[in-house]
Amino acid sequence: MLVEINDLLQPAQLKKIDEIISKAEFVDGKLTAGKAASRVKNNEELKGEPQQMQLLIRILTSAMAHNSTFRSAVLPYRMADPIFARYQSGMTYGDHVDDPLMGLSGQRFRSDVSMTLFLRDPETYQGGELVVRTTFGEKRVKLKAGSAVIYPSSSLHHVAEVTKGERLGKL
Repeated sequence: MLVEINDLLQPAQLKKIDEIISKAEFVDGKLTAGKAASRVKNNEELKGEPQQMQLLIRILTSAMAHNSTFRSAVLPYRMADPIFARYQSGMTYGDHVDDPLMGLSGQRFRSDVSMTLFLRDPETYQGGELVVRTTFGEKRVKLKAGSAVIYPSSSLHHVAEVTKGERLGKL
């Protein structure tokens, strides 16, 4: 199951997220990777300050709560805190599946569904497609800013190398 949602975020929400992220610090993505993922992960992740993260989470949860496609496709009971990832030229994230247990703070819980939310328009960077292996073959996804794709967390997937520009997204 791959579900694409166009315009999950509205332009004002994208602008606010970009404003917050433009002032934020990014760190090596391997800091949050497990043993297997650290061998194939080459990206940067937002080092979220608590106030920044609270605001980003409020924006995202509001957008998801008001989107009927998201609500019907995912039926979330709980959600892990988002990870904002940046890929610059030469960066990639090789084949992996998402962690079956999520949650950095407090109670950990099983994750079944993953979502990639694109925060940059596809013409602003080259490469960087999300590539998900399905029973029908590989599906390459590169959506406009504010759009998302939902897929099973157990799907083998990777982020193709960014060859020019910057890919920014929420995982």
